[in-house]
Amino acid sequence: MGVFSVSQSPRTITSGHQRFFLLAEEEAIFTLREPRYSSIIAESASHRFTKSDTKTYYRKDPVKYALGEQEHAPRESLVRVSDDWQFFWVSREWMTTQFDRHRFKDGQLVCHFRNDYELTRKDCLIKNHKKAKKFAGANSPHMDYLPASYVLPMEYHLFVEEFRKYNSDTMWIMKPVSGAQGRGIFLFKKLKDIQEWKKKGRSTDSVTQPYVVQTYVCNPYLIGGKKFDMRLYVLVTSFRPLNAWIHREGFARFSHSRYSMDSCEDAFVHLTNVAIAKAATDYDPERGLKWSLDRLTRYIAARHGHATVRRMLDNIANIIIQSLRSVQNQIMQDNHCFELYGYDIMLDEHLKPWLLEVGYF
Repeated sequence: MGVFSVSQSPRTITSGHQRFFLLAEEEAIFTLREPRYSSIIAESASHRFTKSDTKTYYRKDPVKYALGEQEHAPRESLVRVSDDWQFFWVSREWMTTQFDRHRFKDGQLVCHFRNDYELTRKDCLIKNHKKAKKFAGANSPHMDYLPASYVLPMEYHLFVEEFRKYNSDTMWIMKPVSGAQGRGIFLFKKLKDIQEWKKKGRSTDSVTQPYVVQTYVCNPYLIGGKKFDMRLYVLVTSFRPLNAWIHREGFARFSHSRYSMDSCEDAFVHLTNVAIAKAATDYDPERGLKWSLDRLTRYIAARHGHATVRRMLDNIANIIIQSLRSVQNQIMQDNHCFELYGYDIMLDEHLKPWLLEVGYF
């Protein structure tokens, strides 16, 4: 039995030993077993992207020329990349400078949509979620997956107005809009605690670095006294119509230290990023701080029952579908593009999932 199950009579796509289940025509969320995404596209989606008797060619270098066998070979050893490829793992820079100039052949794919940042930048994620929530209705249960969120400095005055409506003990978290690996994140309870952040932008002629501020989920579900979040991989092959595939093999990342609200400055307590945990003097790389998604769901099922796990996974699937729908009309659809997203999701003590952020690769 896979981690993600299907509750209705689905259409089934079979490719070799793989079986994929279609949940809905428009959402097209699939369950996957194959951990290699080049194989996912080549095998499971062969009916759309490649012919079954066609060999798959994969390029990783995101520039016009590829190096020979030496990763840092001298300039004279550069060789031209053949146009005989199907998958090109390109960089954001390549999408900006080369995509519109490249003449694609039928069946050729690159790993980004041109404006995928509409979902992966935290400020854009919040902006699009607010628009979608307003359209769906402020009290729509399907859109209740982000904590109260504001983009600073643009929404600073709105944030201050809302801040005063909350209990004085409410914890807030600040994150840079395009940060990664936990860099630049801090927690606070009082407005004066973010004055230093505001002053940084005024110390020079540069604009204050944009941040997002959110109410902190202070009641996380704990295992062994530690908080954790889940990383789920979602492959989007089209936004119009919306076709998304979810991988069965996600994982959970645990904080380095046991959870406590006694200190809001201890990153080892509040953040689950591996880059943060590795900085601890007693970090054990052999032991690690990860569980497979299968192990996590088995643990929760043992404590709360299989029905609770199914309900939790249904709620996570809703987050994925609704977040993709929120940017569906913003993303520049192109049949030569796909996107592999990393969804970071956290559970509170009631096993309600919250979306933390969406990454890209």
